[in-house]
Amino acid sequence: MNTSVLSSQGQTTIPAPVRKYLGLEPNQELTWKVSENAGVKYVTVSAASKAIIHSLRGVAKQEYKKHGGGKKYLEKERTQQKENSLLSVLHYSSQNF
Repeated sequence: MNTSVLSSQGQTTIPAPVRKYLGLEPNQELTWKVSENAGVKYVTVSAASKAIIHSLRGVAKQEYKKHGGGKKYLEKERTQQKENSLLSVLHYSSQNF
C-alpha cells in the first residue's frame, strides 16, 4: 500500500508507483470526486486519457474536408440557418392571421 502526507497547504504527492501504474504525467488534470457509502467516505481520482484527447485532434478538419472544404461547409451552414430562420418567421406570421 502506498501512502502520502497532506501538507498544511492541502497539497499531497501521488506516490511514484501509482503515477507510473496510472500513466500520469506532469501537468495532467485530475478530477476528484468525494463519495460516501454506508458511512464510509472515499475519494475517486480520475485523469483524462491522453489517447482520447489525441484521438479528437483534427476532427473538425476531417469534417470540413468531407463537406467540400471550410468555406463551402460554412456557406452551406449559413444558408441552412437563414432558411430555418425565414421558415420560423413565416410560420409565426401565418399563425397570427
